[in-house]
Amino acid sequence: LPLLPYEKTIVVHAVLSFIGFLVLLPAGLLVARYLRAKYPSWVTMHWIAQVVAAGFDIVCGLLAAYHAVDKSGSAHFDDAHKRWGALLVALYVIQCVGGALIYRLAPTGLTAGRLHTAFGLSIIGLAFFQTRIGYTSEWTAATGLAQLPAVESVWWTLLIV
Repeated sequence: LPLLPYEKTIVVHAVLSFIGFLVLLPAGLLVARYLRAKYPSWVTMHWIAQVVAAGFDIVCGLLAAYHAVDKSGSAHFDDAHKRWGALLVALYVIQCVGGALIYRLAPTGLTAGRLHTAFGLSIIGLAFFQTRIGYTSEWTAATGLAQLPAVESVWWTLLIV
């Protein structure tokens, strides 16, 4: 059956959030990990990946989620996926602000940098958890449609990589 309008918006939310949190954020982390020793401009590349590219997808994914909930007549923040999503976005914003402060105030501070790295890895881990809740539980609860085995395969592939 064709998808209802709110279901199409859920798909937009899922794709944007998936790319932002599970592709672009890890890519930005890898930029920081592997390019900082060779390229002085690694911070700019890291910032563009984390804030500009991933941030755009994350904000658009958040707006799509909010719009999908409105279209469906559901309540905002009434289940685990919605609450974890709000927390994840808040942690992402804190991480971005923290990274900017660390770079401005202590650009060579190993302790602050390691905390920033650990916090970033935690956010990516939480994003994997949140994505799994989304496609295994939330999709079925919100739409009444079957689970998505193809998404499961992609999720596991990215997790392993």
